[in-house]
Amino acid sequence: MTPRFQAGIEYNPVVNEIVPTANWILNRASLRLPLVVLGTSSDRIGSREGTHAYFLTFAQGIPRLRLAPYFSINYSETDRGFNFPFGVNIALGEQWDLLPMNDGRRSHLILTYKEQNWNVSLIAVYLRHPGVSIGFAF
Repeated sequence: MTPRFQAGIEYNPVVNEIVPTANWILNRASLRLPLVVLGTSSDRIGSREGTHAYFLTFAQGIPRLRLAPYFSINYSETDRGFNFPFGVNIALGEQWDLLPMNDGRRSHLILTYKEQNWNVSLIAVYLRHPGVSIGFAF
């Protein structure tokens, strides 16, 4: 919608659910300050249908190491309380990223191939179960 505000929809075919998503960049990353994003999406993998998460995320790229660690303060409707997701995005190449992460309760591993307007991710849910995510931008 704007360079600092994105809105979209998320479709989960496992439970046939469509939910809104939104991200508002409060601060762009700089050498001195991290990226700060306020947003909402469906709650974490494995949560019941109809639950949302509301989050404030801090991230900082480290270009020379090709890393971008992040930490979130997340309100989970599933938990009816706060949890603290974290992870680090690792640039494996121009179009490939690896993201070891914890959603505030369980760990996952995500390998993403990206193009300008789409991406596909292979996911090791709970580090055991395979999954896939496909994203498009219009």
